[in-house]
Amino acid sequence: MNNITIAKGAYTVEIDTESIAEGFTKKITVITPAQGKENQSTGKQDTIGVDLLMITRVISVKGSLTGTASVTSKTVRDNLKAIYNGGGINGGVETLTYDGETIYGFMEKLTITTEPMDEPSDFESAKQNYQEVVKYSVAFDFVESVAR
Repeated sequence: MNNITIAKGAYTVEIDTESIAEGFTKKITVITPAQGKENQSTGKQDTIGVDLLMITRVISVKGSLTGTASVTSKTVRDNLKAIYNGGGINGGVETLTYDGETIYGFMEKLTITTEPMDEPSDFESAKQNYQEVVKYSVAFDFVESVAR
């Protein structure tokens, strides 16, 4: 599965993806013609649908955050929270890079789950050799949009 990158302001986070789902919602304007008493015997009038191409694209992401030799997964988690909370800048959009495409928009809902990992057998005697024994799973919906 391709990893994704999300960024805003000075923060950039890479997410090891487990699943990515793209959803599209299109708003159809529905017009139901009025039926007067004098022509009720002709039956109901056909409903009219108007497609104004008002489409919302939502990308749902599930994955995990991992640390590196220089950045712990807790720092990566904190950076993702900072992006969700505005990235330390006024205005602007977040950028999601996925499958070679850069998509602009906003995380609408973010869930971070802390999952302890198994400790290595020598963890207690050699803690300095291990960055961390926790993993963060994330899930969020990213709505493609422009800033106003």
